[in-house]
Amino acid sequence: MAEENKVLYGLSNVYYSLYDSTTTTFETPVALPGAVNVSISPEGEETKFYADNIIYYLAHSNNGYTGSIELAELSQDARVALFAQTVDSNGALYETSDVEPPVFALLFEVEGNEHEKRYAFYSCQATRPTVEHSTVESSKDPQTVSADFTVLPLSMTVGEATENVVKSSVENNTEGAAAYATWYTDVYIPGSTLGA
Repeated sequence: MAEENKVLYGLSNVYYSLYDSTTTTFETPVALPGAVNVSISPEGEETKFYADNIIYYLAHSNNGYTGSIELAELSQDARVALFAQTVDSNGALYETSDVEPPVFALLFEVEGNEHEKRYAFYSCQATRPTVEHSTVESSKDPQTVSADFTVLPLSMTVGEATENVVKSSVENNTEGAAAYATWYTDVYIPGSTLGA
């Protein structure tokens, strides 16, 4: 059995991959450099039913996640892809109020004391990023860009079944080596045949 991580730390290799709902496929992942922080919290409820003076039945719902990502800066290409902004013929970037942000997969990597670990969150939609700048004082402190996003379950074929998948992760160990190696080549689909 492979050595397991005891701790995880760091954040790097953040990528996004746009989802085409017509073909139900993901595009080739694109790097999103300058990752500072990502925070993702589960969404769902715990339902307790009491009978005979005890919790007689307990149910949980998985409604995906809500999260935020902080980056050094967002490229113009990323703003167009993730927030449906537009570049006009003069090279100016603008946004309109009548577009919906696209669905994308968010991929990233963290380090561990034994192995790196990679994540894929499948059905993400982001809110518009914050705009915040301040004057230069005694030192030039970089201003970062933050955006919130929601992760919903995505219906996909896993083997021969259709399942509502929210996320996947894999460690760079013996069991996960093949999935880990191709994580940023194509968005990983659970149960897929790798190298086929």
